[in-house]
Amino acid sequence: LRGDICDRDGKIIATTKKAYSLAFDYWSMPADKQAANRSILIALEAVEVLGLETTEDYFPFVGEYPSLTYAPEALREGETLNARLLRVIKRRNFDADITAEDMVKWYCKKFGMLDGEGEPRYSNEEMTALLRVRYNMDATDFGAYSQYVLAENVDLDAVAYVEEKNAVGVVFPQSTDREYNYPGYLSHILGSVGNITADTLEYYMELGYPMGAKVGVSGIEALFEQYLHGTDGVMTVVEDENGNVIDRYISVEPIPGKDVWLTIDIDLQVAAEDKLAEFVEKYSENESA
Repeated sequence: LRGDICDRDGKIIATTKKAYSLAFDYWSMPADKQAANRSILIALEAVEVLGLETTEDYFPFVGEYPSLTYAPEALREGETLNARLLRVIKRRNFDADITAEDMVKWYCKKFGMLDGEGEPRYSNEEMTALLRVRYNMDATDFGAYSQYVLAENVDLDAVAYVEEKNAVGVVFPQSTDREYNYPGYLSHILGSVGNITADTLEYYMELGYPMGAKVGVSGIEALFEQYLHGTDGVMTVVEDENGNVIDRYISVEPIPGKDVWLTIDIDLQVAAEDKLAEFVEKYSENESA
């Protein structure tokens, strides 16, 4: 975790908020398609039972399996659904004019949703849900270099729910967002954090930062970066030959960043900025009159 920024009395002005996502990892997904489908259905069950916040949906069909047809916006140029559909068509080398029926059949066969007789292995509702996830994986470039995030801002209850059912391939990447407890105040001094840029990549790589790290880009956040930034830990996951997790442990402990205390009194700063805003508003009204 990145360190906090505090005022002279220790009141926290800027802190770091942890959040988890529910995602699928390409390398952890079972090679067996039915086992992978089981993991997807467990994850979807968790989303429904726990009321999780799902990511944007690019599913181009309406209706329920087997009666799925293209949504009008999926065929309308300029619409997001249409752009994603064209992306999937290109990625899978489909014919440009592929019908909804043919695309659905391809996905069902490709991902083991049909038995040897060509009959669905799951209920119509489950077939539709699996098609939705499999399609969205393609629409968001799920693969070796990109996880597919199904739900965001999940809590530890969701983690426990999914892990208890041993949904192989489902992971919970952690993200951290900078949170400012006095929004709008002191912003000219606090600065901001952001991604490592191409210009600073070499510098931060030499310091041991991972490529996706957030760093201070201006103000106090940048000035005290060497103190505020933390060091990532490493979690080792041990699986058996079937992909079942049999052990998980922290092999390298994370090191949190240090807190930075300013000489500023945040309450005085807020009062000063409020009064200044009142004065400016009053002066502007008098000028216009």
